[in-house]
Amino acid sequence: MIGSIKNNLFSGLGICLSLLFAGFSKNFYIFTLFYAILTGFFCGIAYIPSLYICYSYFPEKKGLISGVCMMCFGLSAVIMQTLFSLIVNPDNEKKDKNGNYPLCVVDRVPLAIHFIG
Repeated sequence: MIGSIKNNLFSGLGICLSLLFAGFSKNFYIFTLFYAILTGFFCGIAYIPSLYICYSYFPEKKGLISGVCMMCFGLSAVIMQTLFSLIVNPDNEKKDKNGNYPLCVVDRVPLAIHFIG
């Protein structure tokens, strides 16, 4: 149990730091490294101990527990996407004819990443 607490603290700190560094990055490849690769890596590290703890409390209902954990993981993505959209585009600005958002929307992306991190 103590090992999973340390693991989740480590992965939570890794997620926060990778999002913070992603918000400050100006290079696309550095942004991709921090936002996509490292954040996903630390989320994966946090996911396994959480499942293991749930399995240890409900050993006879592993399928149900897996489904509930996956549902919560997916629901958190829906909530975060909605929150991100409210921060980045609060006035519901539309794309122009070239498919680009106005600069006021684009400039809020690092702020949203820092807020979520």
